[in-house]
Amino acid sequence: APFVSGQKIRFGLFGKILIVMLIVSLLPFGVFWFITFKETNERTRTDTELLMAQTAKGLGEKVDSWIEGNIAALRTAARLSEIKAMARITQEPILKSIQAEHPWMYLVFTVGVDGMNVARSDDVALKDYSDRQYYKNVLKGNNLTWETLIGKTSKKPALVLAVPVKEEGRLVGIIAAAMTLDQVSNNIATWKKGRTGYALLLDEKGNVVAHPDKIYVTSRKQLLSHPLIKTFKEKGWTTVTSQFTGKDGRTALGHVRRNPYGWT
Repeated sequence: APFVSGQKIRFGLFGKILIVMLIVSLLPFGVFWFITFKETNERTRTDTELLMAQTAKGLGEKVDSWIEGNIAALRTAARLSEIKAMARITQEPILKSIQAEHPWMYLVFTVGVDGMNVARSDDVALKDYSDRQYYKNVLKGNNLTWETLIGKTSKKPALVLAVPVKEEGRLVGIIAAAMTLDQVSNNIATWKKGRTGYALLLDEKGNVVAHPDKIYVTSRKQLLSHPLIKTFKEKGWTTVTSQFTGKDGRTALGHVRRNPYGWT
């Protein structure tokens, strides 16, 4: 007989029993699948958070060790009588020796208390560094200071570390080393995980020191407004793992920690 619109489809007793059996057999499977899926997601997130925390800690320790090694070299030199003399003729051989032993330093130099360059490891003319913050900080009494800036010599984004030179407790000058941020960035920006995982490093002002995208480094892009860094700041600059929305609108997960120098 032809099918009439609106006619109800009727199931016999066998059909009804079959449907009930399917529901009864599939329901546990569905519940099991849901629980397994949820547990797998939670385990994946937990493992990811642990990986990020361990990676950030490892990269942070690597950066700290690298910085501390450079600082130790400068502090050792600052104790030498040839450096304390604050004379170009006695300082230059030592500065060139330090630069030769630390090739990532494109310049090792000294500055007098007046801010004028006394000696340097290259053959460039002496410069006035009285406008640099690291010089001002040492004059204020800091035993260690650093600054990310555009180098007067390299014309590139650079990190400058500086320590005081003292004679019998009296400040007589500053010894400093400059290195391009590429050297720092190459140690950090190469870390990747999967298709979207990467590491970045910011200085104490929130400026990019290391990032997979080189334009972020060369422009010293400021990322304090980044949702992950913003949450980190709101939490009081303490170690935090946070979920946030990325530039593409997708949900992302990040881990942030701070080192002794205020870098993140």
